[in-house]
Amino acid sequence: MIRIRLILLFIINVLPIISVASDNLNSDYFSKLLGVELGKQNLNDVQKMYGDAKIEDMGDAATSRSSICYAFTQNNIDQIVIFSSNNELAGKPNYVVTQIEIQIKSNPTKNLKCNAKVKNNRIPPSLIGKSKSEFSDKLGFNLKDVTNNFNYSFCNKVSMKKDEPTYSYWKGRTECFNSETTPYYDICTNIQAKFENSILLKLVLNRSESVC
Repeated sequence: MIRIRLILLFIINVLPIISVASDNLNSDYFSKLLGVELGKQNLNDVQKMYGDAKIEDMGDAATSRSSICYAFTQNNIDQIVIFSSNNELAGKPNYVVTQIEIQIKSNPTKNLKCNAKVKNNRIPPSLIGKSKSEFSDKLGFNLKDVTNNFNYSFCNKVSMKKDEPTYSYWKGRTECFNSETTPYYDICTNIQAKFENSILLKLVLNRSESVC
């Protein structure tokens, strides 16, 4: 049995899980951030969009990841955005983006240089500096019970296409699927947010994909 586990690369203190019906979540919004779609585009695509930046390798073994970082300013707020490829889930040589993190620049991630400026400052509006209510509107449900930290995960089943190389391998594997069930991927997204005085200071999106 093959299983790819979600690795949370950035942990924000102790984060309460908010139990909310996923039907209310604007999941389309949280599959793509700052013009980059998790699980679809890679770090090379990001470089073409936002300019040259060094891809840096960080972590060991299961926590190993490749990341690039850019600095930019929006609404008079200095920010950084880190695009990462988890080397267990995707990694070299394709560098598929599995995580996006945005935060105020005054609290950068350790051990990662972030001197590259976004090319021509061409970057879509981020949510950093927005109020909790504005973030709530984008998220799709009420965050009135959230104080400083928010952590939420949701998953979707995506059927494999018959022309995919892995389809024939998984089709009919009764230990994973019913005999008449089309094989599928479990695509999971984790959202982490940090607020201070009801203002968003940090936002992290993670994506994982597993089978069986």
